[in-house]
Amino acid sequence: MGSTTPISTTDPSNPQIQHWENGLALYSNFITPTEEAEIISSILSDDRWSGIGKRQTLHYGAHFDYTTFGASEMWTPVPRYLEDLVDRLPWRKEGKEERPDQFTVQYYPPGTGIPPHVDTHSVFGEYLYSLSIGSSVPMVFKKCGENEARKMRKPKRSLLGDSRDEVNRTRVTIKAEDDGEEKWEVWLRERSLLLMRGEARFGFTHMIRGRKFDFDERKGERVRRVGRWSITMRRVRRGGEVGCTCGFPGVCDARIREEVEREEVEREEVEREEVEREEVEREEVEREEREREKEEREKENGREVRIEAEHTPGILTNQ
Repeated sequence: MGSTTPISTTDPSNPQIQHWENGLALYSNFITPTEEAEIISSILSDDRWSGIGKRQTLHYGAHFDYTTFGASEMWTPVPRYLEDLVDRLPWRKEGKEERPDQFTVQYYPPGTGIPPHVDTHSVFGEYLYSLSIGSSVPMVFKKCGENEARKMRKPKRSLLGDSRDEVNRTRVTIKAEDDGEEKWEVWLRERSLLLMRGEARFGFTHMIRGRKFDFDERKGERVRRVGRWSITMRRVRRGGEVGCTCGFPGVCDARIREEVEREEVEREEVEREEVEREEVEREEVEREEREREKEEREKENGREVRIEAEHTPGILTNQ
């Protein structure tokens, strides 16, 4: 992916764990093949799938809202297999109050991608997990620019869509993405757990290209994609926690929203001043019009007096 690809280091206590300086971590073989098969069986036994086209979604705990990119008020009980996963996540070892309570399970048919995005800062905690199940896929990370961040906050953008539309949308987006400087690919192997935190969580977009084949450098060959599941796990910020004070204000939805609100206040102030100015100008025009009409009436009255005097014998003899 280029000279800017960050270098990962292997955890000295566990060779299955890779760390990047920007806060990204990848836990290979986080679950066993037996656990993977059991999770797939549990996923397929749930009949509450929703979605558009072939790409299907399940939500547990708080439901993800694809309009606001936050959490909705809907709630579905968390199944046992997810509770077991949560107890094994890294947040426990690091003493962080980042226990996930929002879970999104998605099925990706072959060729399906996801557009570049940064998960909402203000609504979700710092630790973001993604467990890959069924097959491998490369995920692209790219440093997020301020203009890109603002475009991503538009409601029309959605992470859920038809697989054919997804391929087209990611193809269109790739040209803009390829203009970036700092980006790289991370292969999400089946049964691996991805952890995003710090800069990787708040300052980088992540995406999956919509295509049917990938070149696997580890295997040294082009491989065809097959169906894949992912489980995204987040912690929802609530009450006074909602908001963000991260070190990436240019791409932070909380700061962008504050800026947009300030711009809206300024725009309304400019519009108010413009209305007031137009009102003053209108009143001035009306005042000038009244004075002009008054002068014309006075002139007309003066003409009438002179005409009357001219037709009245003797009225002007002393003038």
